[in-house]
Amino acid sequence: MNTEVQRDTAIQKLREVITTGTTIYVVLRRKNQLGTCRWLEFYHVHDAS
Repeated sequence: MNTEVQRDTAIQKLREVITTGTTIYVVLRRKNQLGTCRWLEFYHVHDAS
């Protein structure tokens, strides 16, 4: 699959899930000494009931 198509599909899915008022948690796992490269994890926690 084309990376541009993958990106557009991912953006579309995120827009469906993440609405105004949604909380997204970000965890900074690691960064290099200069701070120019960071490894982040994003979490969206929702009620499954």
